[in-house]
Amino acid sequence: MNGHREKIPGAPDLDSAAEALGALMERAGDVCFRLDLHRRHVVWLNGSPERVLGITSEDRGFSFDRLEEWIHPDDLAEAKLFWETLLSGRSADIEVRARTTRERWQWLYLLAVPYPVSDTPRFMLGLVRDTQRYHQAERQALEEIGRQRIGTLAEGLAHEFNNLLTPIRGFIELALDGFKPEDPIADGLKTALGQVERCAQLVNQIQLCGRKSFVTPEEIRIDRMIPTVARVALSSHRGTGKRYRLKLEWPEKLPPLLADRIQLQEAVVQLIRNAVEAMPEGGTLTIRAEPVRVSAREAAGRSGTKRTGTFMRIDVTDSGMGMSAEVLQHAMDPFFTTHSRAGKRGMGLPIVRGMAEQNGGWLELDSRPGQGTRATLYLPMAEHAHESLPPDVVADEDGTLRVLPAAPVGRALVGDDDDLVRELVARTLESEGWHVKTVDGFDKVMGMVRKGCIDFDVAVLDLTMAGGTITDVLHQLRESAAETAVILVSGFGYDDLVGRLVRAGGGKVSYMPKPFSPKELLQRIDKLLIGTGKEEEIIKS
Repeated sequence: MNGHREKIPGAPDLDSAAEALGALMERAGDVCFRLDLHRRHVVWLNGSPERVLGITSEDRGFSFDRLEEWIHPDDLAEAKLFWETLLSGRSADIEVRARTTRERWQWLYLLAVPYPVSDTPRFMLGLVRDTQRYHQAERQALEEIGRQRIGTLAEGLAHEFNNLLTPIRGFIELALDGFKPEDPIADGLKTALGQVERCAQLVNQIQLCGRKSFVTPEEIRIDRMIPTVARVALSSHRGTGKRYRLKLEWPEKLPPLLADRIQLQEAVVQLIRNAVEAMPEGGTLTIRAEPVRVSAREAAGRSGTKRTGTFMRIDVTDSGMGMSAEVLQHAMDPFFTTHSRAGKRGMGLPIVRGMAEQNGGWLELDSRPGQGTRATLYLPMAEHAHESLPPDVVADEDGTLRVLPAAPVGRALVGDDDDLVRELVARTLESEGWHVKTVDGFDKVMGMVRKGCIDFDVAVLDLTMAGGTITDVLHQLRESAAETAVILVSGFGYDDLVGRLVRAGGGKVSYMPKPFSPKELLQRIDKLLIGTGKEEEIIKS
């Protein structure tokens, strides 16, 4: 069905029209063809459809008489009908998936119209257009909508579970204070507390998938962090009898990146676990890192990001079984797994992607059956590299903290719309000698502020109570009770609003996610009050 260009007797204008059409479509990236209906003969006018499909000359050619060889089976019946319609001299168009390689399919749009326009046309003029990018853009848009919906659902579930876990955890810890360590009841309570911690970790993973967990970015030297994390992650597999070779490759002087240390460590561990599971008989795990510059053109062509600038690229590559195109398409869906459901949560890659996006980067995957998998993290570089930082500095607020003297007790305001959380906080503070006032809405806090009867040393306030907004409350507190220290608590994750409120507080506002421990609450109060000008008073006492 393929052929060479030829002069058509009796149709002097056809070649010139075809040339003009071919030149125009060449600029548009399309390939044009002419079908002689009498001879059932196809001539390609500006190149060949192989160029559109991206296949090499060594592959079988694109031809209408071999539809079974290059059309997706699900589209084959429609493609045959399209060809029969053209042969009957009628206009037709179709969008089908065509084979480019053994494992790849590409969307093509085909359109043909009769020439000249009459009841008995002699020719059909048509084009073949690559529409793969449009389908990719549509899929990315649908994936983003799906991620937003999952994020909203994850945020709501995490909020409710954190509100439930806070009093459970808190009252168990308070109960433990009444038993000696060797008491069997204490052992049972510690077991229950351990299960609460596991629940809290799962909720944190859900928040991470929804991009709504607490983030504290810091400068990290991954050439110092990754070797330790990788060897610890691989240590549990050393006794299996399988050999896993670890290769670490990066420039000698690797600058720091900017990310949450705990989240980055968790992401690296998850990627290593996935790599090991993909190599059931052992293999090679390679971790590479290098700074890269992402231009506007490169960002526009990437999936899932439009960000530009300098990023740290971290590749985690295994020599395992790889993934098919279908599995790869769903690999980052929450709870998707190719393993047995027993013991497999399917949360690894969603956690990594959530971590990357929360820290201003993204995750890419590349894999083919039998050729292993490469997971690539892109994370922003630190703007100012401080070479003087010691190798093991942990600047995370939840890391090693200076032991502070206890702040003097005073008056505390506790606001939460959950009765048990409110009772837990009140009981915790009262056990230390605080005088506590509890409320269940922002309107009641605002009422006390307006009446001028608020005189509290510290206020522990939930972010989402009814009767107003936390922004309005903090604004009124700054005007009427500027010395009151505020601890914001929430089952929702840390976000831009919380960050702005904490920064605007000038050291008098802090954030603590639920579920929190009573001891954590007391420590946070001590630290916050000592940092608000009461240190001299404490030292004198």
